Amino acid sequence: MSAGLCANCKRLGFVWSLDADRVTQWYCSLCGFVAVEDESKEAACAACGRRSAVWLVRDGRQYYWCVLCGFSPEQAA
Repeated sequence: MSAGLCANCKRLGFVWSLDADRVTQWYCSLCGFVAVEDESKEAACAACGRRSAVWLVRDGRQYYWCVLCGFSPEQAA
């Protein structure tokens, strides 16, 4: 698996894994950021058009993040 852009530090270190309950977790090997993905909300990125926007959940925050181009509608607003 190749690394994507981290939703926290914006560098190529974001990788995913499945835990014992088959929940997808994203982890940045560079800054240590961790978030859970809701796979039912996978979508195409509004900026690059690729199917690489993941719905991340962390500390009560929920938002789309494109792991390929780094676009988030929340940050663009």
